[in-house]
Amino acid sequence: MFVALVHRWWNSGKPTSSSALNSNIDVTTLDEKEINSYFNSAASFLPSITDRVNEQVLLRLYGLYKLATMGPPTSEDKPSFYDVRGKKKFQAWSDLKGLSPRDAMGEYILEIDSLGLGWNPNVSVNRQTFGKLPSRPAVEEPEETKVETTEALWFLSCQNDDLEVAERLLANDSNLLNMADKVTELTALHWAIDKGSKNVAKWLIDCGADVDIQDPDGNTPLHYAAYCTQYEIAQHLLAHGANSTIRNEDDSTPQECAENDDLKVLLAVDLNVTQRSKR
Repeated sequence: MFVALVHRWWNSGKPTSSSALNSNIDVTTLDEKEINSYFNSAASFLPSITDRVNEQVLLRLYGLYKLATMGPPTSEDKPSFYDVRGKKKFQAWSDLKGLSPRDAMGEYILEIDSLGLGWNPNVSVNRQTFGKLPSRPAVEEPEETKVETTEALWFLSCQNDDLEVAERLLANDSNLLNMADKVTELTALHWAIDKGSKNVAKWLIDCGADVDIQDPDGNTPLHYAAYCTQYEIAQHLLAHGANSTIRNEDDSTPQECAENDDLKVLLAVDLNVTQRSKR
């Protein structure tokens, strides 16, 4: 669902490549020290002009910065399917595969210079850089804002497949099982499937978590298993009575959301059985 939308959005309007940028800087003549200096200066300048740069250019700059500083993205860098903004950033980074870190630095420099917004490559200011994860800045929250509530620990443990902590928390408060978090309105089961936390996901199902509970977009845990290609969890959900006929806000069943062939077959078989049993 979201992946397809982002893919169409990105391919419909990619920013201009560096070869067509209006810049007087010849990055090919810069030595290692010079290109690093220019790059750091350009990166420090960007936060002062973000309100004057369109989103497509900002996403390209983000991708170039990530490639220059961290190299190509890996599967571990991929955000959850529910993180639409993070997906746009990850896509911008992924689309630059093939560029070397040095080439990414060069294109970043040319992109900033071509904007014509007053960048001086000889000036560097303090800046907030992009963080390690595609959807987060590298600035840590003040310690006093990190309030570790029971609910926060519950969702965190389920996201990180920390079964020991999750078991202890649920033993003290059974209401956590089907509780939705206040930000995304996802339950622990939604999150565990989304994050690939197989042990916790199966345990939650065994504990009696609602296997048909829907998120704000109408997605059940089975939809999540389909989106995230979690075959084992899909099997476990079906074994515990998950309804494969429920449609989300896009009017799609879990089977229609699956991209993996084995999952499609599994969900299609269950869908047929469920439909026959209703007759």
